[in-house]
Amino acid sequence: MNSYQKHSYRKTIFVSILLLLWLTLIAIALGSVESSNAQHIAPITLEQTLRKSEKLLLLDVRSKAEYDRGHIIGAVHVPFWTPWHITPLLSQRISPANQLNALAAPAAPLIIYCELGPRAGIVGLWLRLTGATKYAYLEGHMSHWRQLNLPTVPNADTH
Repeated sequence: MNSYQKHSYRKTIFVSILLLLWLTLIAIALGSVESSNAQHIAPITLEQTLRKSEKLLLLDVRSKAEYDRGHIIGAVHVPFWTPWHITPLLSQRISPANQLNALAAPAAPLIIYCELGPRAGIVGLWLRLTGATKYAYLEGHMSHWRQLNLPTVPNADTH
């Protein structure tokens, strides 16, 4: 990596951290990261929906390491500190390499989850700020999904 690439990488990280802090401050000012009136879907309901092959878009906003250890089948990994990547995905619903699968139809419901909820709430806030209104959170997020022993898959790229 040359010095220009290092500088560009550092600048990207710095801007990402500033955006994250900004979103966090807005979320705190609004009183709750994941608002109580937000839509939620129960893990069992989501699992049944997936089993029926109904079309939906699952966003896993955890870290890459968490995603690699195990995620819900069909989930798209978009780390919460890069929410600007989500907006084009929602508007186009097309797949950059290995991101969105064929289930991501334009009318598909959007479900957001992280490990415990705060990161998904920040992404939800970002979506609200950019005008999106049709999304829901996985109730209890990934920790509850695992407690119920629902199926997960490791990221194939790490094995």
